[in-house]
Amino acid sequence: TVECDVDVNAMAYWNSPQGKRDEEFVSPFRVTVPPGKKKYLTFEPDGGGFNNIRMSMENIFVVAAATGRTLVLPPPQLMYLLSDKKLNFDDVFPVNSEFFQKRVEVISNKEFLERETEKGGYLELDNEPGRKMKLLELASEGCVKAQKDSNSCSLLDELLIERGYTAPLKDSRDCLIFDEIAFNHGPAAVTSPMTNASIEKFCAGRKPIYYGSEMAEPDILHFLTSDTGEYRILNHFYSVIYFTNPAQDNYYKRFVRDFIYFRD
Repeated sequence: TVECDVDVNAMAYWNSPQGKRDEEFVSPFRVTVPPGKKKYLTFEPDGGGFNNIRMSMENIFVVAAATGRTLVLPPPQLMYLLSDKKLNFDDVFPVNSEFFQKRVEVISNKEFLERETEKGGYLELDNEPGRKMKLLELASEGCVKAQKDSNSCSLLDELLIERGYTAPLKDSRDCLIFDEIAFNHGPAAVTSPMTNASIEKFCAGRKPIYYGSEMAEPDILHFLTSDTGEYRILNHFYSVIYFTNPAQDNYYKRFVRDFIYFRD
């Protein structure tokens, strides 16, 4: 029996709903989207255990929240040591809740493919009906990690790499910097000694990658986080992503605290 000297039922692990300050927060890094169109953030789950998957996913969710992109969940798939059946991320985390959807628009892989593989879509496949049918099947019924399997997730991943822009981020090599001056005028415009010193301290020898037009302009920003060589993100978001404005940095820490927890 575990006994505590406090009433654990009265403890607040996250705020729901969030306070007015966070409710009214608007990111200065939001993408510009033409009327009737969307810009997407897609990702491949980490191939390790669930703690690895969760850490990687936190980074993705923070980028989605900061950029205002529509977050596309991967197809249902097995999660190592967690379940013997294919799971969606919304089976585990409350990403479809009213409060989360106010911060990040989240759609299923099936909805994404149904919309964007049509004529005029970012992933138009009208000339490849067999490929389109197979991808829609995987998005609905789920895929597997094995590369040579006929239901491999790589069939979708290859299309996203082909049509989207893969973020060149690996946590042990790079750090992702969100700075308003760099975003609007380029990294060379960041001349504040204090800001540059804080970036150098945060990156600790890693290469700073500034979030700017290269990542903001593509219609599909893809994170190849399942690639254990070049692009794996296997660290907590607060050691990979840095907002040079402390108010913004603290907001996204509260965002993860308040939204990235297991569903009841």
